[in-house]
Amino acid sequence: MPELPDVETFRKYFNKTSLNREIKKAVAVKSRVIKGISAGALQSRLTGDSFTSSDRHGKYLIASTSKNKFLIMHFGMTGSLQNFNNSGEPMKHVHLLLEFDNGCRLAYRDPRKFGAIYFEDNVEDFLKRKKLGPDPLKNNYNFSGFKKAADGKKENLKAFLMDQSIIAGIGNVYSDEILFQLGIHPEKQINKLSKLKLKELFISMKKVLKESIKYESSGGKFPDDYLLNYRKNDSECPQCGGKIKMKTIAGRSSYFCINHQK
Repeated sequence: MPELPDVETFRKYFNKTSLNREIKKAVAVKSRVIKGISAGALQSRLTGDSFTSSDRHGKYLIASTSKNKFLIMHFGMTGSLQNFNNSGEPMKHVHLLLEFDNGCRLAYRDPRKFGAIYFEDNVEDFLKRKKLGPDPLKNNYNFSGFKKAADGKKENLKAFLMDQSIIAGIGNVYSDEILFQLGIHPEKQINKLSKLKLKELFISMKKVLKESIKYESSGGKFPDDYLLNYRKNDSECPQCGGKIKMKTIAGRSSYFCINHQK
């Protein structure tokens, strides 16, 4: 499932392929992926418009239009963006296809249909409606806000990091990576952490997300000491030589080292 680093990679790709080009034609497919607006209305409102900038909040890509509207995309489990020219072969599982004035097309694809496309007037209202917490990589998100969110919480660290109402953007894979790099078991309760360890968790979160964005942008080859390369039961831990184990934690298949994450 695309998480914050993946969506940031999508955003950079979107900027390279789709900004400041007139949308000559929009084709939206009637499906459960398109939310709060009909496929026909979405086509009509995008045609003749253009994208002027983009942003990201957690797992959501937010594209601003020249008419001060916002195309907001969530990628579910299998969503992605693909740009191609008119000679490209038609693709399956496309829910929104935008044709630009340079002849290129941008496709939003989602085979399993767990993603979502919205067309909104106000981003802040949308984020409140979705009950999303802050994006952990925004400049105004600091340790004070992180600590305040953790105060009084008793859930395990895995559940805390994945709660989108607390922090937007972290899912199953990167919550495991953050805790793996820090050497803390995912079932440890957050209220059992000292202030120093909580600060280390905050730093690890930001570092892993930033580094993962860098590696995704360069083709997805992560460092050798990343759990992402060893997410398999009984594989060897790249940091200490212990065993990687899988266990269902917070309702998700979670991976951790039984040696350095006791």
